[in-house]
Amino acid sequence: MTAYRSRQRRKRRSQRDRLETEEAVEVSVLHRPKLYSADSSMSDLMGRSHTHLSYEDSQDGSSLGGYDDYEESRIGSDAPEQSAMDKSRPPHTPVVFGGGVIPGTVEDAGLGFLADTDDRSIMRSASAKDVTIKDIRILAKIHGPTEQDPFRFLGIKWNSYASGHVSKPRDLLALESTGMALDSNGEKVCYFLTHSIEIDDVPEFRKQGLVRLRSSSCRIVRPYNSQGEVEVYFRGFCNAGGHLSAAASTQMFCDSMLATAQVVEESYLKKLACY
Repeated sequence: MTAYRSRQRRKRRSQRDRLETEEAVEVSVLHRPKLYSADSSMSDLMGRSHTHLSYEDSQDGSSLGGYDDYEESRIGSDAPEQSAMDKSRPPHTPVVFGGGVIPGTVEDAGLGFLADTDDRSIMRSASAKDVTIKDIRILAKIHGPTEQDPFRFLGIKWNSYASGHVSKPRDLLALESTGMALDSNGEKVCYFLTHSIEIDDVPEFRKQGLVRLRSSSCRIVRPYNSQGEVEVYFRGFCNAGGHLSAAASTQMFCDSMLATAQVVEESYLKKLACY
């Protein structure tokens, strides 16, 4: 897998530098999870069997405020409204986005994303190599799998993460949704959405030493060709809170987004567990 990073725009630079910067911004303008046809220019940017990722940050990595200026200019009068992700994104928190092509089917990805029980949630999180999950609880199950959509789930989850060498333990309260849908071309796609929420009954547990994460992400998988490959798109942000820098929390979030490439292998493990 390959990851890319475009730097923020700078003022008063030479003509050559401005051209290079404008080229990076042109690629990063594809922020919203939009489905493209196989012959679109986006496909040309994505190498086969690779996952590409990009995000905006500052030159020294100590501050990510330049992204907010760019995002505000991008969401102007031509955009009908901000998405829920944009409205909830904390200041100076960049948006990560990317995609790629992996072997598998849409149904495989849907099964890999599905985590409608506590055990399946823990099993899915076990594939994350850089994050240690202490506990996962489904606080509310709004919708579950059906015959028409066997990978459907909508509910509220609470996750707790073990502390790292230089960070405190953290938790996440989020609304999660998975399932199948049809795009504008009538093609079947699967999706995996998570979005941080606030509930009075589940306050922040600072007295217990937990720091609340703020995160929102969207993953979409659609068919790529008839040779058993699918396209993966993802977009989101993560603010780890506490004293952890935005650059550090974004880097960890990048790793978790790139792990989406393992979703098909996750479905194979679930199939083997049934036998």
